[in-house]
Amino acid sequence: MSPQRRVAAAIAVLVILSVIIAAVFLARRNLRQGRSDRKGAFKISIFVFLMGLAGNLLIADHIPDLTKEIPLLFKMAGYSLLGAVMIGLIYLALEPYVRRRWPSLIISWNRLLVGDWRDPLVGRDILVGGMLGLGHTVGVYLTVLLPIWTGGRAVPNPGLKISYLEGTRHLWANFLLFLPFAVFAAFFLLLLLILLVTIFRKQWLATAVLWILLFSVTGLTFGGGGRWADLLGVALITTIAVVGLARFGLLAMISRAVFFELSFLNAITDDFSSWYFGNTIFAVVVLFGLAIYGFYTSLAGQPLLKGKLLED
Repeated sequence: MSPQRRVAAAIAVLVILSVIIAAVFLARRNLRQGRSDRKGAFKISIFVFLMGLAGNLLIADHIPDLTKEIPLLFKMAGYSLLGAVMIGLIYLALEPYVRRRWPSLIISWNRLLVGDWRDPLVGRDILVGGMLGLGHTVGVYLTVLLPIWTGGRAVPNPGLKISYLEGTRHLWANFLLFLPFAVFAAFFLLLLLILLVTIFRKQWLATAVLWILLFSVTGLTFGGGGRWADLLGVALITTIAVVGLARFGLLAMISRAVFFELSFLNAITDDFSSWYFGNTIFAVVVLFGLAIYGFYTSLAGQPLLKGKLLED
C-alpha cells in the first residue's frame, strides 16, 4: 500500500470510529428523552438483516453436513445482525436531529418508510439519485478517457467486480449485499454532516468541510499519482456526493449508490453473444425500472402531455 493510501485509510478509520462513538452517545440520549423513531429504526434494521442474510446465503458454499453447515449459518446470521444493529444505531442517533434541523433531507425517506410508495417526493429523489449515480459513473470513466483524448497514457479501468461474473447466483448475492452497504453509507454521511453542522454552526460551512474531507480521502486513495485527470474526476465525484446529500438527502443518496454500483462495478456489454450479457439485462431491468418508477411517481398522477398545444 502506498503512503498516500495509508494516510487516507488512517483518516477514514479515524472518522468512522468518531462517528460511531458519537452515534452511540446520541442514540442513548435520544432514547432516554423519547425522541427516537424506534419503529423506523426497527424497520430498516429488519430490512438490512434480511438483505444481508439472503445475500450471504446465496454467495456461500454450502456443505451437506449439518455439523459444518450450522456454524456457517450462525456466522452469516451474526454478520447480518451486526450490520442491522449498526444501521439501527445510526438511525436512532441522526433521525431526531435531522427532523429538527434539516427535515427536507429525510421527508421522502420517512414517507417511503411508512409505505407511501406513490409519494411524488419519493419518485423525485429516486430519479435524482439515479442521475447522480450515473454522473458518478461518468466521472470515473472521465479519469480513464481524458488522458487518452489529450494524447496521454491510457489507464486501465479498475472498477469491475469479478464476483459479478461468477454466475446468476453471485450476481444476485452481490446486489443484495450491496443494498445494506448503500443504506449504511448514506446514513453515515448524513450523520457526519449533522455532526459537522453541530461543530461549525453553519450548514454551508459544514458542507464545505465535508467536501474537503471526502476529497482528501478519495484523492489520496485514487489520485495519489498526481494525474490531473484523476484529481478532476475525484473533485467531480465528491461534488456529486456532497450536493446530493446536502440538497436531496437520504433516499437520493441510496438511489445514487445503486445506480453507480450496477452501471460501473457490474459488467455491462452491448454484445448480445457475450457470456455475461445476462449482467447487462439485470442492470437494465433494475435501473430502467427504478427510473421509470421514479419518473411516473414524481408526476403525482398528472398526465405527461396535457394536450394544451392542440387546444391552442
